[in-house]
Amino acid sequence: MLEPSGLAERIDSICSRMADVNAERDLLIEIEDVLAQGYIEALRGESRSRRLAERLEAIMGTLDSPGAMSEAQTLVRERQLVDASVRELRLRLRVLRDHLARLGGDQAALHG
Repeated sequence: MLEPSGLAERIDSICSRMADVNAERDLLIEIEDVLAQGYIEALRGESRSRRLAERLEAIMGTLDSPGAMSEAQTLVRERQLVDASVRELRLRLRVLRDHLARLGGDQAALHG
Protein backbone atom coordinates (compact mmCIF):
# COMPACT_ATOMS: atom_id res chain seq x y z
CA MET A 1 0.00 0.00 0.00
CA LEU A 2 1.17 3.53 -0.66
CA GLU A 3 2.22 5.77 2.17
CA PRO A 4 1.26 9.20 0.81
CA SER A 5 3.03 10.99 3.68
CA GLY A 6 0.11 13.20 4.60
CA LEU A 7 -0.83 14.08 1.02
CA ALA A 8 -4.47 13.13 1.49
CA GLU A 9 -4.74 15.40 4.53
CA ARG A 10 -3.02 18.28 2.70
CA ILE A 11 -5.35 17.86 -0.29
CA ASP A 12 -8.41 17.84 1.99
CA SER A 13 -7.14 20.91 3.83
CA ILE A 14 -6.58 22.87 0.63
CA CYS A 15 -9.97 21.88 -0.77
CA SER A 16 -11.72 23.02 2.41
CA ARG A 17 -9.84 26.35 2.35
CA MET A 18 -10.87 26.97 -1.26
CA ALA A 19 -14.35 28.05 -0.23
CA ASP A 20 -12.98 30.80 2.04
CA VAL A 21 -9.99 32.06 0.12
CA ASN A 22 -9.61 34.16 -2.97
CA ALA A 23 -6.74 33.28 -5.29
CA GLU A 24 -3.90 33.93 -2.88
CA ARG A 25 -0.38 33.43 -4.14
CA ASP A 26 0.57 31.25 -1.15
CA LEU A 27 -2.37 28.95 -1.77
CA LEU A 28 -1.49 28.62 -5.45
CA ILE A 29 2.08 27.73 -4.53
CA GLU A 30 0.91 25.17 -1.99
CA ILE A 31 -1.49 23.60 -4.48
CA GLU A 32 1.23 23.31 -7.09
CA ASP A 33 3.58 21.77 -4.53
CA VAL A 34 1.01 19.21 -3.40
CA LEU A 35 0.18 18.35 -7.02
CA ALA A 36 3.85 17.77 -7.80
CA GLN A 37 4.33 15.60 -4.71
CA GLY A 38 1.09 13.77 -5.39
CA TYR A 39 1.98 12.94 -8.98
CA ILE A 40 5.39 11.68 -7.87
CA GLU A 41 3.69 9.47 -5.29
CA ALA A 42 1.19 8.19 -7.89
CA LEU A 43 4.03 7.31 -10.25
CA ARG A 44 5.81 5.47 -7.44
CA GLY A 45 2.65 3.50 -6.77
CA GLU A 46 2.22 2.65 -10.42
CA SER A 47 5.83 1.52 -10.58
CA ARG A 48 5.30 -0.66 -7.51
CA SER A 49 2.20 -2.16 -9.13
CA ARG A 50 4.18 -3.01 -12.28
CA ARG A 51 6.91 -4.70 -10.22
CA LEU A 52 4.29 -6.73 -8.36
CA ALA A 53 2.71 -7.75 -11.68
CA GLU A 54 6.10 -8.77 -13.06
CA ARG A 55 6.81 -10.88 -9.98
CA LEU A 56 3.38 -12.46 -10.20
CA GLU A 57 3.91 -13.29 -13.86
CA ALA A 58 7.30 -14.81 -13.04
CA ILE A 59 5.86 -17.24 -10.49
CA MET A 60 2.76 -18.21 -12.48
CA GLY A 61 4.61 -21.08 -14.11
CA THR A 62 5.73 -22.43 -10.75
CA LEU A 63 2.43 -22.55 -8.86
CA ASP A 64 3.04 -26.23 -8.10
CA SER A 65 6.12 -25.28 -6.08
CA PRO A 66 5.79 -25.08 -2.29
CA GLY A 67 4.73 -21.61 -1.23
CA ALA A 68 4.20 -20.30 -4.78
CA MET A 69 0.41 -20.16 -4.52
CA SER A 70 0.60 -18.36 -1.20
CA GLU A 71 3.08 -15.85 -2.62
CA ALA A 72 0.86 -15.31 -5.67
CA GLN A 73 -2.14 -14.60 -3.45
CA THR A 74 -0.10 -12.15 -1.38
CA LEU A 75 1.12 -10.38 -4.51
CA VAL A 76 -2.41 -10.11 -5.90
CA ARG A 77 -3.74 -8.63 -2.65
CA GLU A 78 -0.85 -6.18 -2.37
CA ARG A 79 -1.26 -5.08 -5.99
CA GLN A 80 -4.98 -4.53 -5.46
CA LEU A 81 -4.25 -2.33 -2.45
CA VAL A 82 -1.59 -0.34 -4.30
CA ASP A 83 -3.82 0.12 -7.35
CA ALA A 84 -6.77 1.26 -5.20
CA SER A 85 -4.52 3.69 -3.35
CA VAL A 86 -3.20 5.15 -6.61
CA ARG A 87 -6.74 5.51 -8.02
CA GLU A 88 -7.88 7.34 -4.87
CA LEU A 89 -4.83 9.62 -4.92
CA ARG A 90 -5.32 10.46 -8.60
CA LEU A 91 -8.99 11.29 -7.97
CA ARG A 92 -8.01 13.65 -5.16
CA LEU A 93 -5.31 15.22 -7.33
CA ARG A 94 -7.85 15.77 -10.12
CA VAL A 95 -10.09 17.71 -7.70
CA LEU A 96 -7.13 19.78 -6.57
CA ARG A 97 -6.02 20.38 -10.18
CA ASP A 98 -9.54 21.62 -10.96
CA HIS A 99 -9.31 24.07 -8.05
CA LEU A 100 -5.98 25.29 -9.38
CA ALA A 101 -7.48 25.82 -12.83
CA ARG A 102 -10.33 27.87 -11.37
CA LEU A 103 -7.79 30.01 -9.55
CA GLY A 104 -5.80 30.50 -12.72
CA GLY A 105 -2.75 28.62 -11.50
CA ASP A 106 0.19 27.30 -13.47
CA GLN A 107 -0.98 25.82 -16.77
CA ALA A 108 1.78 23.19 -16.62
CA ALA A 109 0.23 21.75 -13.47
CA LEU A 110 -3.02 21.15 -15.30
CA HIS A 111 -1.63 18.34 -17.45
CA GLY A 112 -0.77 15.73 -14.77
